[in-house]
Amino acid sequence: MRSPRSALVPSAVTLAIALAASLAGCAPHPAGSTPHPTASGPNAATTACAIGTWKLNLSDFSQQNMAWLADLGLPISTFVTTGDATLTITATHLSLNNRTTTSAVVDGHSYIESVNSKGGSDWSWSEDEPGTLVLAGWSWGESPMPLESGAPPQRTFFDPKPGSKLEVVCDGPIMSLHGPDASITGNFDRS
Repeated sequence: MRSPRSALVPSAVTLAIALAASLAGCAPHPAGSTPHPTASGPNAATTACAIGTWKLNLSDFSQQNMAWLADLGLPISTFVTTGDATLTITATHLSLNNRTTTSAVVDGHSYIESVNSKGGSDWSWSEDEPGTLVLAGWSWGESPMPLESGAPPQRTFFDPKPGSKLEVVCDGPIMSLHGPDASITGNFDRS
């Protein structure tokens, strides 16, 4: 059994969720930059669709991680994430509130990973990649903790650091986020 994490290395579940909810007091726009454009231009429809509160589809997230770990050759028989991962997107900011627990069985050994973290970043659209948002800077209000020794790794759909990019596909009640080189896609349902 694993108790809640207490170090500074983020898990994939935390990172996946970190992409979401807006937090007060996160980094302001850098000097000389302009705030996120209003819903006009080539990303107008995506902006209008993405603004709101979203819940990470934890069943899908679990299935993608299970498949990724199996593809790596890990003898994994169970990977289930429960709880709540809420992403909030405004016209200028996104934040993530991750309160999840992942249970996994690898080679007959059980692991439980609890995550309780919050983070956020200002964002803007990439000027040269339509449908891609760029994080200005990521700030953890509550940091995620490291994985238990021997626990299976978890994968996420982006890397929360300044300049990180996410491809955004939004269609009404469903939004997908995918970072370059990511093994999985964060699929969210509008809440």
